[in-house]
Amino acid sequence: MKKHIGVLVGDGIYADNMFDPDGERNRDDCLRPYIELRSEFKKYNIDITTKDMVSDPSMVTFEIHQDVSDSSFLGKKYCILFETGLVKPLNDKVKDAGYSLVFGWDERLSLFPGFVKQNFPNPCLVRGELGYLHREQLICLIAGNKSLSVASDLDLYCERVRAIKWFEHNHIEDFYLYGVGWEVLAAKPGVLNKIFLRLYRAIALLFDIKPFPSYSGEVVSKKIALEKSRFSICFENVNGQPGYITEKIFDCFFSKNVPVYLGAPDIEKYVPKSCFVDMRDFNNYRELYKYLLEMPESEYIEYQQCAMEFLASDSFYQFSSECFAKNISQKVARDLGCE
Repeated sequence: MKKHIGVLVGDGIYADNMFDPDGERNRDDCLRPYIELRSEFKKYNIDITTKDMVSDPSMVTFEIHQDVSDSSFLGKKYCILFETGLVKPLNDKVKDAGYSLVFGWDERLSLFPGFVKQNFPNPCLVRGELGYLHREQLICLIAGNKSLSVASDLDLYCERVRAIKWFEHNHIEDFYLYGVGWEVLAAKPGVLNKIFLRLYRAIALLFDIKPFPSYSGEVVSKKIALEKSRFSICFENVNGQPGYITEKIFDCFFSKNVPVYLGAPDIEKYVPKSCFVDMRDFNNYRELYKYLLEMPESEYIEYQQCAMEFLASDSFYQFSSECFAKNISQKVARDLGCE
């Protein structure tokens, strides 16, 4: 069997960092899907690495792109789509990018001959206790202060900021904000805003200005932060995209935190509604807050137990690291003629 060498291409991918279980990037074992993918590829006599680790580029027979990437490579190319075109505009051009196979969540690409359905993968590591008496915080939100590249009515980065501001103005004692970049004002689309935020950051540090008083800093582990709170504001980056379900809701389940979800309109096709609080059921954040605050512990435990049952079911497999690794390795190996 011919040996193949492939390279993984994407933002911040170098020095085999996506395959290192002990690396700094592997927070909460988030790289498990790629570690398992490399292991599965070996079964087909295929090695996968990063471009900078290849001494002789002529030995490379294929590339796998994490979202659409510019490339001059003339061999086989494959793509794993994680984000929407609103977050990464190049993804809208995936059909014309020369990929032999495209793995992704967006079933609207099903007419593309090389499309293979693949949901966002997650390492299933469950921790935490049932109940909420030991959870000292009511609500948290873990996200980076980011924005879409262009303004859109589907933007949920903005909706996260609206949620943050509501809780800060009304019940800051029950709300905790975590993530990167909240030392400055909310990010907005456009280059000028990025320049403004750089200037603002310097001024904020000089005068100790805190635009988001609920901000509690970055987190080393999302799971530990989620274990401290009963609920989490769990909004996708973009609204109204069928099948667009990222790691956010699953991170909550793994820590037995109950998510308040907004994003994929067909979420119940994939995840039972009994597992999460649906933001669409509330007219405003005041109604949501009242519901969360007054929820009896017995009802909270029901949410937790339903989530645990879902994670243990066959329905979760399509979101697992194992499914990701086996699905991609099998399809690529077949396309390369390695089976």
